[in-house]
Amino acid sequence: RLGLPNKAFSYLKSHGALDIEHVDFFKGLMNRIERPDDQQQIIHSARCFYQLYGDIFRELGRRAAVTQAA
Repeated sequence: RLGLPNKAFSYLKSHGALDIEHVDFFKGLMNRIERPDDQQQIIHSARCFYQLYGDIFRELGRRAAVTQAA
């Protein structure tokens, strides 16, 4: 939709396999957290980061739409 070349996604494509390892590593760490307050803080932080990371791509799409409309 943005008309970007395939090489523009090389980081995302190569990083996908690493993400599986990162999730497994994070899961192992989280399974060691026993205090409910700590668990809730980690969950809250993860949700915030998830939203912010997604916002990067939503903003790119918004800017591309504005640029194409101009």
